[in-house]
Amino acid sequence: MFQISDWIPALTTTSLLSLALWLAKSLIATRLKSSVQSEFDKKLEVLRSELKSKEAQIESLRSGAMSGLITRQGALYQRKLEAIDQIWKSLKELEKAKYISSTLASLKFEECAKESVKNPQFRSFIETIGGNFDITKLDLEGAILARPFITPIAWAYYSAYSSVIMSAYTRMQILKIGVDDAEKFLNSDHTDKLLKTVLPLNADYIDQHGYAGHHYLLDQIENLLLAELKNIQDGHGTDKENTKRAAEITKEVEKLKSELAEFQANALSAIRKRVPNSLRSNMAHVYSRLKRALDFSGGSHENRRRICENRLFLAS
Repeated sequence: MFQISDWIPALTTTSLLSLALWLAKSLIATRLKSSVQSEFDKKLEVLRSELKSKEAQIESLRSGAMSGLITRQGALYQRKLEAIDQIWKSLKELEKAKYISSTLASLKFEECAKESVKNPQFRSFIETIGGNFDITKLDLEGAILARPFITPIAWAYYSAYSSVIMSAYTRMQILKIGVDDAEKFLNSDHTDKLLKTVLPLNADYIDQHGYAGHHYLLDQIENLLLAELKNIQDGHGTDKENTKRAAEITKEVEKLKSELAEFQANALSAIRKRVPNSLRSNMAHVYSRLKRALDFSGGSHENRRRICENRLFLAS
């Protein structure tokens, strides 16, 4: 007869074995889990440490780049301030020649040019009122050095101002030495157009007064330059419209410079035709004046060659 008591030892053994296996399995699983978790935590900590290190490196690079940028910007701004001083100093140098344009504004150039050719006493009179001013002695190097650090429109205003002064200086030299048909070589068209480009609101005034009114527009150009230099000082850049205006003004400046250089060469050629051999050595100062003026305003290779030929003529 089957007795349940006969199965108790077997069931007990099986149960204990199953429990032992479960406990062992749980222990192994727990240890594996702990081991994996520990390894993961270690790797995560290493990763966090590396990330912090890289963040510190990135921040250091960013700080260094920003510091370098700020330093460069500070140095550039300081150079711009120096450029403002240089361009303004050069303008004030040019103002030393304003009395020449002021004097010419009260004269009728065409009539004076004709009288100067035939009347030595009139030339002496012009020499007296014009003085012995030499525009090439002005210290304008600062303006050239300042050009890369100012806006195009600021340079255009300065160039226009200096070109008007140079035009007046050239005319005064012509009246001092006397040049045949000077009005054929030199007219006010290019100067008029330049001033209209710089001061379009004064176009009617320029048409009405012509060369006699040029002197009275110099102060307006100076005020425009001063306003633009203040913009640079305040950190403002240039805009598309002003860049376009600067290009238009610069184009007219170059045309005027070319006209003045060609006129100076033509003037010497005209003098060469009428100077007798006995007076050639006495006219050497003519070459000197116009040659320096040509160097100052910038002349073409051809005009320089012609002046060199006239120099040899006057020296012979």
